[in-house]
Amino acid sequence: MKLEKRRYAGPDELGGHVDSRCFWSGLCVENGPGTLKAQQQTCYRNSIMKSSDDGVDGRPIWAINGRFMTQRITGVQRYAYEIVASLDEISSEDGDVARRLGLRLAMPPGADVKLALSQIDVCQTKFGSGHAWDQLVLPWYGTSGVLSLGNFGPVLARRHIVCIHDANTFIEPESYSRAFGLAYRTLLPLIGRRASRVATVSQFSADMLVKYGICRREKIFIAPNGHEHALRWDAKRAEIPLLKVLKRPYVLLLGSSLRPFAGQQREAQERPCHPRTGERT
Repeated sequence: MKLEKRRYAGPDELGGHVDSRCFWSGLCVENGPGTLKAQQQTCYRNSIMKSSDDGVDGRPIWAINGRFMTQRITGVQRYAYEIVASLDEISSEDGDVARRLGLRLAMPPGADVKLALSQIDVCQTKFGSGHAWDQLVLPWYGTSGVLSLGNFGPVLARRHIVCIHDANTFIEPESYSRAFGLAYRTLLPLIGRRASRVATVSQFSADMLVKYGICRREKIFIAPNGHEHALRWDAKRAEIPLLKVLKRPYVLLLGSSLRPFAGQQREAQERPCHPRTGERT
């Protein structure tokens, strides 16, 4: 997800849609009169990340929640990787951003650093893991606040910007294990209510966050998923030979596990067979 420093006119109403490139680049600038470029002034910067006098060399230091670096890559982790890489690129290209804001990628022990960052500091803590690390360790690494891009983050952080991607554990609880669903349904409302701002990836997700009481609508900004990372793919490596030889209609289901598709599998297996061809109708 490449972030471009372009001018976008955003809606005036709260909870409105913001271009994700402009939204996240707005996190990289200090809020101060007469110091911002005109192209960045319409990105809701003022209400997303306020300036702070503390930090290194007078810069506010925001800790980026790097727990996603310890997790296998699904869409949520991909989102976080692309945003962090793009923030680093912006800081590298724009000296004004680099002078005004410090970003620190804080990670639990054992995290595999897969990002080549030139402007964002990278640090690995000495202890902690999981949700306990989010709550007890991470907040100490950001003098101005915490930026969490993967649903979870510290409930008691002084300032917390969090991206909650969806409310699927509320909408389709049977698609998740009992422990996983319980953790999400317990923690997400706490995080959403305490966070300074909440980003999400679509209007539907925003509506669901409000419907299930995860956060108030006026906190929400929509920062959509990007597509630019797909431009770096080699399409030849994504070919599935089986699809070339299938002669009957098929449904291709994509996901990180089979659990969400269990219901669809059962439904397909229960369909009656055609009396002549033997195929399920």
